[in-house]
Amino acid sequence: KDTTKKIMPCCPTEEERKQHVKAMTHDERLVFAQQRRSRAMAMLGAGGGILGGLTAGLWSSIGAGALGVGIGASVGLFVNSRRFFREARETLTWDHEFQQENEEDPEKEEP
Repeated sequence: KDTTKKIMPCCPTEEERKQHVKAMTHDERLVFAQQRRSRAMAMLGAGGGILGGLTAGLWSSIGAGALGVGIGASVGLFVNSRRFFREARETLTWDHEFQQENEEDPEKEEP
């Protein structure tokens, strides 16, 4: 797996993300992961609200087509929330790795 390849120019590589997380303390990593999870849940909630609101609001005028409008408008939020869940999981996984490294090498201090 190539960790140096950028998926898109605006997205950091896996190695860049890992270095960013490594620069944090253990507590900062836990807060960062919780913030990412909270963002993902907020996006899911917003997507559900958009889906329900548009479908209910347009149902009387365009019928079942309102469901397509609601799904089309909310799918971006549902799909992008996955990224924040992944970042939270990644952060906690790397945090565990860094904690294991610190236990193996007690002289090495965390930043």
